[in-house]
Amino acid sequence: MSKLQLIKSISLFWLLTILITVGACKDEEPPIPIPDCQDEGAMNYNPDAEAVDNELCTYPALQVNVNYKFGEEPFNLDSVYYVGDKNVPVKLSIFKFYISNITLERADGGNVKVDDSYSLLSPDFARYNIGKIEVGEYESLSFDVGVDETANQRFPSDYAIGHPLSDTGMHTGGDGYLFVRAVGAVDTDYDGLFSNEIKFELGTVDLFRTVKGDVKLDVDADVKDIDIEVDLGKLFEGVDLSVDYSVNIVKDKELSELIMDNFIKGIRF
Repeated sequence: MSKLQLIKSISLFWLLTILITVGACKDEEPPIPIPDCQDEGAMNYNPDAEAVDNELCTYPALQVNVNYKFGEEPFNLDSVYYVGDKNVPVKLSIFKFYISNITLERADGGNVKVDDSYSLLSPDFARYNIGKIEVGEYESLSFDVGVDETANQRFPSDYAIGHPLSDTGMHTGGDGYLFVRAVGAVDTDYDGLFSNEIKFELGTVDLFRTVKGDVKLDVDADVKDIDIEVDLGKLFEGVDLSVDYSVNIVKDKELSELIMDNFIKGIRF
């Protein structure tokens, strides 16, 4: 074998060795890990996920069903109801109130805030999609009634059309938002004419309230419903409708507090 042939043979040997080594290295490369959800509060929690990607997580939705009543009767706008021992006829054509900071308390301790945005509730709608919650067991629900001090300094024009706080009918113009608004009429002389207007417009920071109640909620499905009952007959307890059918949120503070506290008592889980 000539010297040139020997050099060629050695070169070919090392070339083959390198190619075989590179090929073996490629065969030994680990597979790309498959990402999945590793949030224990999600419905698709995968503790064996090869990689974490919690953007893949899916959560149950919380929906609140509001059942409006007037005492023992179902409530409907513009229907006539009777208040107190004197059976004073009243009817409401508008009823709205703000809620926010919906929070669930776990059975094993700890709070989970479902939604801190505002919802404007009224008898025109009975079902509200509140937001996403984590899988688990909960024992109580709380939410605020009213508009917090910071938001109460803003105006409906600061919000996009359709936002709950864009409702001009729920703002006083100078004294901030109305937390609860009830408008209707009362027939104080029983002649069927309903000549006196009911106007319970409640606001200001002193009337901001928090409602809390037991729910016993086991969340493990796509959608979970919570039922809330609102008894509007409670509004009028202790109110002399012969004179107190219209409330000024600035001048009538004592009466405003009575009506607001009545309203809170009328919310049941």
